[in-house]
Amino acid sequence: MTLSKRLKLSVVISGLLLFLLMGILLYLVGMDVRGYRHSYSYQQAQVTLSRMSGELWQLNRYEDLQALDKARELTQLLDEQIGFLEKDAQYNPLLSHIKKTNHNLKLLMQLYPSAPRENVETAAMLNARFNTLLLTMQDEMGEIRHRLVEEQFYSKQYLLLLIAVILFLSMSAVILFNLKTMSVFKQGMLSLESGIRDLAKGNLETRVCEDSGSEFTELSKHFNWMTQELQQITVSRDKLQDEVNKRTEVLQLQKDKLKYEAEHDSLTRVYSRYAFHRLLEQSLKRLARSNGTGALLFIDIDKFKPINDNYGHSIGDHVLVTVAQRISHTLRESDMVARIGGDEFIVWLEPIEHTLQLEVVIKKLLDKLHLDINFANVHLLIDVSIGAACYPQDGTGIEELINVADRNMYACKRGDRDIKSARQGAENLADEGGV
Repeated sequence: MTLSKRLKLSVVISGLLLFLLMGILLYLVGMDVRGYRHSYSYQQAQVTLSRMSGELWQLNRYEDLQALDKARELTQLLDEQIGFLEKDAQYNPLLSHIKKTNHNLKLLMQLYPSAPRENVETAAMLNARFNTLLLTMQDEMGEIRHRLVEEQFYSKQYLLLLIAVILFLSMSAVILFNLKTMSVFKQGMLSLESGIRDLAKGNLETRVCEDSGSEFTELSKHFNWMTQELQQITVSRDKLQDEVNKRTEVLQLQKDKLKYEAEHDSLTRVYSRYAFHRLLEQSLKRLARSNGTGALLFIDIDKFKPINDNYGHSIGDHVLVTVAQRISHTLRESDMVARIGGDEFIVWLEPIEHTLQLEVVIKKLLDKLHLDINFANVHLLIDVSIGAACYPQDGTGIEELINVADRNMYACKRGDRDIKSARQGAENLADEGGV
């Protein structure tokens, strides 16, 4: 597996682990919320039972029939609370028993005599039965709440243990995977360094391992091919040195080619966003030391998506390449152009000594980019929107300049397509007095 694939896989594994942990934590939060809601509901039911016990005590102590009426209302309230709690099927057996007991209690309340003093024995029996049923329901409700708390506790413990195990195993796997990746990289570097060191000492029989399975394989093949070619050469020392220099130059050209590919857009061959940022940062530091000025242009191709949709991506690619070539041919050697998005380009102009100089560049670009583009019997006339930002008037940092130029470009795109709209940043330069 190549190093790039290993790094991508490491990122994917880390992302999946993050999503898994977030899911478990969200589930834990949801479980807490549900547990609190259920616990509160059971607590309310216990409060109802306590109030009912108080009313029945009032009935037994003072023979207050109004307390009996209130107790009947509380049995109705308890039925409603039990009906809400029955949604949790885990505790349905106990809840069903409480509900049945509450129903029996209501029936017994209907048998309570309207004149307790005339039916003392009946009233006493019923009061005793009331207390028995209430104690039963309170015990069972307390048992349900205890089970709920116990279940929440063990569920949290299980989830926390699960998170700890996942973290330990996943982190261990990621660490081992990254250590293996580092080992592959280190082995490849050591192999190449050893081969180069032996070759520098004049050992033309040296070879490096080619089966590492990483990006070093191609370099190793070229190195071995070079040493094999050198070994077969039986010429004088001067010619041998020339051959070594030639092979070294091949390696350097390959290195330069890789560097060029990394710093340039694969389609348009202009600078990539990363390379442009790096070079622009150097330019800004240089201008800051010398009190110089520059300008950044943000160029966007208008209605580019319909070109792709109507004519195909090959036409769209040709349009991008043509636009990049026209921009490059219009600029000076000291200027830079980069493609930062699908149909977006950035241009850095340095030096810019006067506002009119920036206006001339923008006008040249507009004139050049508005020319017909012919490809595969398709004739296109494109429009572009250009926004400008000046250093240091509009900003001294890369992002500041890009944001100002981007805003000015969108102002141009909204309808103001003349040069004044495109060079709003240039006007700032004029207001400050120029250079």
